[in-house]
Amino acid sequence: MRVLERAGLKDTDVDWVQIENDAGRSALLSGAIDIWGTWDPFYASAEVAKEVVPLVDGEGYHLNYVALFGRIDYIEKNSEAVQKFLEAYKGAITWAKDNRQPAVDILVKENKLSPEAAGLTLGRRNLIFEPPNDEYRQELINQSQLLARLGLIKQQPNWDKAIDTTLAKTVAS
Repeated sequence: MRVLERAGLKDTDVDWVQIENDAGRSALLSGAIDIWGTWDPFYASAEVAKEVVPLVDGEGYHLNYVALFGRIDYIEKNSEAVQKFLEAYKGAITWAKDNRQPAVDILVKENKLSPEAAGLTLGRRNLIFEPPNDEYRQELINQSQLLARLGLIKQQPNWDKAIDTTLAKTVAS
């Protein structure tokens, strides 16, 4: 939507088709759809194969965060296990940053990617572990405002209540 808006278009100026990402590439190549919105590793795979022409990427349109979510009741009952998971996740991020080629090899094997697509995917990732910051919170607010305006959600979440950084701050420090 942000791309359309910057181009002076409305959501009603296009015919939207919801399609799973693993089927999007084939739908585009077969002519079933004309434009495909996707993300890595799907984007990297199509880019490496030179089968499509990128029209725009996410640069300047959205922040590329990976977010971990959990149910409040589960986290409250299992905070020690969640903290251990976060510590392991942080360790995995550190390992992937320090061991780029073995991390690429894992992406190749586990996701059945070409080495080139796996390398692009990992190279575009900002491998960090930090609690949600003000920039991230603002991005969520902006996205929820857009989704509410489009009628895709009934109301915006209360982000002050929805984001609890207590455990993440403990692990990040």
